[in-house]
Amino acid sequence: MDIRVFSGTMAGQTTYRVSWVEPNGIFREECMKTVVGNCGKTYRIVVADDHPLFREALVQLITQEEDLICCAETDSAHSTHVEVTAHKPDLLLLDLRLRDGDALDLIKTLRIQFPSLLILVLSQHDEGLYAERVLRAGAKGYVMKQEVASEVRSAIRAILNGQLHVSRKMSIIALHRLIEARPGSGATNVDALSDRELQVFQLLGAGRSTRQVAEQLHINFKTVETYRENLKHKLGLPDAASLVHYATQWVQGEGREQPNSNSRVASPCSPRRSLVAGHVTVTDAPPLRVRVRMKGR
Repeated sequence: MDIRVFSGTMAGQTTYRVSWVEPNGIFREECMKTVVGNCGKTYRIVVADDHPLFREALVQLITQEEDLICCAETDSAHSTHVEVTAHKPDLLLLDLRLRDGDALDLIKTLRIQFPSLLILVLSQHDEGLYAERVLRAGAKGYVMKQEVASEVRSAIRAILNGQLHVSRKMSIIALHRLIEARPGSGATNVDALSDRELQVFQLLGAGRSTRQVAEQLHINFKTVETYRENLKHKLGLPDAASLVHYATQWVQGEGREQPNSNSRVASPCSPRRSLVAGHVTVTDAPPLRVRVRMKGR
């Protein structure tokens, strides 16, 4: 029997075409596809996001790929830690804001406990302020939620191949900062805050009291008061009322402007929808642009 095999590669897949002629003279042909370079490996992914619709869209995006599977879904930092410990995935897709708080500390904890774990952050928050922070914490990439599905897919592939992933805009910003390399170049006062100071600042802007901030971050009440004093000093604000007012305006618009040193409070921030020119409106649960099949209930 004469068997012939032909192969060709396109769009990340190798197609093998096998043809032969059976003894009765009937011509047969079959095609087989394999993903290039993965040697049959299947990558396990945990999806952590507290918006059910967006989480379902991510799961659908993953299941469309032959070599990717979603092994768990979570909506809080605690449940994410539990599922990562149980499943030991290759990749974690992580929202920066989960149901029980900020994910920056979670990234640092997971990277210590699971050094081989790859983390891709998907967030609605301004990459100019957060991308560098999550990369320093140990994540391998940052994608804003209003990006199209193909951008998320590219980020996943880049990280699984051992690369870092940020947007072109963020790459340019990073290069400018590297080239200029002088104090204060291109940074606002909020950019200069430490990760913990930024967490306290955001919670104050979200209406949390000092005691509530302490409980949510699991730190001492007086420690929060110390952070409040540091924030007033770094932001050039005269009193607690000015700090809360500025934090509230900043959270509502996630503005990048500094407070006016000649007034008690900061200038109003821009509307949330003007954060990134050329992109769609950012809402509390921006949809990933893939088709979602809702299950009947």
